[in-house]
Amino acid sequence: MKKTIVTWILMLLVIPMYSQKGEYYIKEGRSKSLHYGRYIEDFGGSVYIGSMNLPSIGSEMIGGFECTIWNFYFDYMGAALGHSKSVNVGKWENQKTGSTFHFGYRLSIYRNFAITPIIGRATMEIGTVDGYDYSVDNEGNIINSFNVEGRESKQDYGAIISYDFGSVRDNHTDCCLKLSFGLTKYCIWGGIGFSLK
Repeated sequence: MKKTIVTWILMLLVIPMYSQKGEYYIKEGRSKSLHYGRYIEDFGGSVYIGSMNLPSIGSEMIGGFECTIWNFYFDYMGAALGHSKSVNVGKWENQKTGSTFHFGYRLSIYRNFAITPIIGRATMEIGTVDGYDYSVDNEGNIINSFNVEGRESKQDYGAIISYDFGSVRDNHTDCCLKLSFGLTKYCIWGGIGFSLK
């Protein structure tokens, strides 16, 4: 844990020093330290589809979102539990559900390329969905109970590489597409989002 935090802090210290060198970053508005929230940069919404793999439980497809405001990054991804709203009566074993969250800071590397070192947590549960033990919500939907038989929750860390298709920081456009690819110890995902001025 200590090594991970120290590595993450060193990445945050070294990369910004390198990425903010040169007139390009000053003239084109790429160095965030020079703008102090002149406008909200990179307020983005992306939908991600990825895969999470914790050693003893296995992998699961997940979906989620991310948000970057003033280069501060946050994401949340989760895998829905199968058969949780099934109207059939029965038991379904070896059902998986999982979630991850990460936070970090986006660093401009070169022109529209950026890297975001992230740290967070990945959790997966495996168990049995019991259709005999259910409840009904206010809208009349059946919610089957989930008996957890195995759970793993581990610290997750890695980085996201992103590319902006546009010039939000240059004040030429109000919106641009953003392509992202993330890789951490337990997750791999990709997504297409947008950045707003």
